[in-house]
Amino acid sequence: MGMRSFIFSGYPHLDECDYIGKLILPELKTCSLPHEYGRVPNQLPATPLGHGERR
Repeated sequence: MGMRSFIFSGYPHLDECDYIGKLILPELKTCSLPHEYGRVPNQLPATPLGHGERR
């Protein structure tokens, strides 16, 4: 099925964040969503995140 995000209950408690960080996140496979969805552009976009002009 897969996941795209986590939603913590109400205000995240420090213990809840520690539990996720220590026990769950290390077990998750990481991937590139553009590669997974087959939507990788042929060239970098002309934006500050690509190679465009930075101001």
